Amino acid sequence: MRATPRSFVLLCGLFCLAPGASAAEAEKKAEPWETVSWSQWRGPDRAGVSSETGLAARWPEAGPAELWRKPLGAGFSGIIVADGRLYTQFANGGDAFVASLSAKDGSEIWRVRTGASFKSSYGDGPRATPTLEGGVVYALSASGDLVAVRAADGSVMWQLHLRESFGAKPPRWGLSGSPLIEGDLLIVNAGGDAGRSVLALDKKTGELRWSARDEGAGYASPIAVTMAGARQILVFVADKIVSLDPVSGTTYWELGWKTDWGINAATPILLEGDRVFLSTGYDRGAIMLKLRKEGDGVIAEELWRSREMRNKFSSSVLYGGMLYGFDEGTLKCV
Repeated sequence: MRATPRSFVLLCGLFCLAPGASAAEAEKKAEPWETVSWSQWRGPDRAGVSSETGLAARWPEAGPAELWRKPLGAGFSGIIVADGRLYTQFANGGDAFVASLSAKDGSEIWRVRTGASFKSSYGDGPRATPTLEGGVVYALSASGDLVAVRAADGSVMWQLHLRESFGAKPPRWGLSGSPLIEGDLLIVNAGGDAGRSVLALDKKTGELRWSARDEGAGYASPIAVTMAGARQILVFVADKIVSLDPVSGTTYWELGWKTDWGINAATPILLEGDRVFLSTGYDRGAIMLKLRKEGDGVIAEELWRSREMRNKFSSSVLYGGMLYGFDEGTLKCV
């Protein structure tokens, strides 16, 4: 992994990006964090696009006004927002936590220990972003500790140690895929062998519903799609992308996609016309796939591939028919 070792600290802060308003108007209008929901990795459909409106067209010369800041600890977890609360993961004092904060002032509402902190010369702490659904926060640590916590009060519904329960094998830089809710299931890419790389758990109890595949875990988050007439779970594992039936875990299709150190980290992007865009760094490049129904199954056909968009860690964003993302370290549009 070609990067300079350094320490990473998760700093949670809130800035005011709204246009100027009078005090009276501010009292009447609800704040965005009170009404907008961003409840999982990259938003409602994992596409990284917000429907929020009313943002300022320009920042003040001195930058947006800082409302508050709160140091938390080490980690790479994103922050989700719902009902005036923030949820994230971090490590502090050798332990890993999932926590809830007030979006208004940053005050801590609760925190739950998920396990010991993941240690790495490239940065300690959790990698995955929590997922909020049905009043429950689901959080996966880099070491494979999975917990379901009630958002209201931080009480634990259930907790699993995936290495002990399912033989999970976190990759070199830790489990990074954010948990995915699909109906009554919680989907995680745990990286276990013997048919337990991808796990589908009962979201209410944590009991195993099905498991599939033998590959090592990738670093990307799984997504759910309905394409070519079939509901599918797409999982970017260490050396390929696989499509699974969410009911049974049966494989619909797969495509080999090897990168250095098994770093498939960018979230797949869905496009109209049953198309899927994949990209990875380390000089691997990108590919556009077309999904097509064949008999009772689905197949993936290559439309094109290119080395003009190599998403190393950050995922691309589709907006207005164009893909915006980082080609290694250069921002590009294709």
